[in-house]
Amino acid sequence: MSAWSSKLAAALAVVAIVAAPTFVSAFTVTLLNYIGVYALVAIGLVMLTGIGGLVSFGQAAFVLASVISSSPGWAVGNAGLKAFGMDHGNPGLREGTVVFCSDEHVTFTPPRPVGDLAWLIPAHIDPTMACHERLYLFTGDTVVDVWPIDLRGW
Repeated sequence: MSAWSSKLAAALAVVAIVAAPTFVSAFTVTLLNYIGVYALVAIGLVMLTGIGGLVSFGQAAFVLASVISSSPGWAVGNAGLKAFGMDHGNPGLREGTVVFCSDEHVTFTPPRPVGDLAWLIPAHIDPTMACHERLYLFTGDTVVDVWPIDLRGW
């Protein structure tokens, strides 16, 4: 298709859209509006999650806990209820399962050696952010920046 015929087709489409309310019912216009909005939502979801999850955004926020105790069946990290917004349940674990959260500790499986790091996934990010004074930005395992958080009284 030549550039001229593409411009003509686009112009005719615009004229048809502008003139549509004069020869179709209000119901049809509303229906077409809904179809257009739903199409935009579907396109946005594909853009965000990729086709079939092939190009997906990963988890962006974690609470980093150190393993302070370990046994053959589980490990305990130094982040608990006071480090998370708990209104949506227990945090997740990047590589494992959270078994129990107490005030200041989290118990999870599989066990890890003392001193190892556990990347915990907050169930609700807003109140979790309000529990902390700073946010560390990572690239891989390197801290690249630190942002202050002041949500006291939130």
